[in-house]
Amino acid sequence: MLSHALEPYGSVAQSAHNANLPHGVAWNLASIPPDTDHVVLEVAVGRMGQSARMARADIAIFTNIAPAHLNETTTPRDIATTKSAIFQGMAPGGVAILNRDMQEWDVVHAAARKHGLKIVHYGTTGHCEYRLLDYDAQHRRVHASIGGRAVTYAFKAAGKHMALNSLATLAAIAALGHPLEPALQQLADFVPLPGRGEEHRLTVGGCTFDLIDDAYNANPASMAAAFANLGSRAGQGRRIAVLGEMAELGAEARRFHTELAPLIEANGIDRVHVFGALYEDFWTSLPNARKGCHAASLAEIKQVFLADLRDGDMVLMKGSNSTRLHTLVADMKDSCRN
Repeated sequence: MLSHALEPYGSVAQSAHNANLPHGVAWNLASIPPDTDHVVLEVAVGRMGQSARMARADIAIFTNIAPAHLNETTTPRDIATTKSAIFQGMAPGGVAILNRDMQEWDVVHAAARKHGLKIVHYGTTGHCEYRLLDYDAQHRRVHASIGGRAVTYAFKAAGKHMALNSLATLAAIAALGHPLEPALQQLADFVPLPGRGEEHRLTVGGCTFDLIDDAYNANPASMAAAFANLGSRAGQGRRIAVLGEMAELGAEARRFHTELAPLIEANGIDRVHVFGALYEDFWTSLPNARKGCHAASLAEIKQVFLADLRDGDMVLMKGSNSTRLHTLVADMKDSCRN
């Protein structure tokens, strides 16, 4: 999104192939012409400090802390400390753009201050310089307060979480000293990437339905955002969620899965198909009227889901990359091309 928004202001390069660990960051940097005006890098939590010292960012966008990348002993607070190593490569006076609503904000904020960075907040609270006032899901419009000024802009990407990301993008544009108007025009036609919210209208087995491809990865926070996006969709068909397990959640993995169950009813999701043992308690907690199938494998959920499809359904596919749910998305897209 940021790379797309930066296009009116000069040349832009960005991370390729999600190469976001130190070797990937080095490869990306070595592949980018040195006279490029803007470089947008994704830097992973693994060995963050090493990557950050190579990248030497002028601006860091810190989107969220949520239960993810956990092992049996780590907590989200530990992850916040590790991710804050992104600031180690930044010079005093650089800009840290922080989500004011994220978990463990105090840890990240303190780390940014320690490195002498200018801090800009975005989010939904009154303390934010870039504040989301409302997101109109039906008309795809964002209503925000930017520096105390009310701003409304068209935004093609769907979901409140994407609207928040757009505010982080605008904060980065302003931090670079660019006027916002060209970026606002760019955001009007931005579409999410495959596996990150890209949408398709597909016809499979004679049924035409809309697909939200969010199958690249998953954690409790991104699941909640995806459910809210699905629940905001108006239409004649059913709202269906096909869910793989969330990986790297440590000792509390089963609980994190179970806690998704109330969100299904809260967002008006009509039918749910899941696969994996971590969903056992989730399945027990789910109202019977919303149960599709609890499958033991990807092959089984594919068979049951396709047999259950109806014309006009809106389908969300979401799970961690390790579940390979993205291969089901690819199979359906390929069947429509053949």
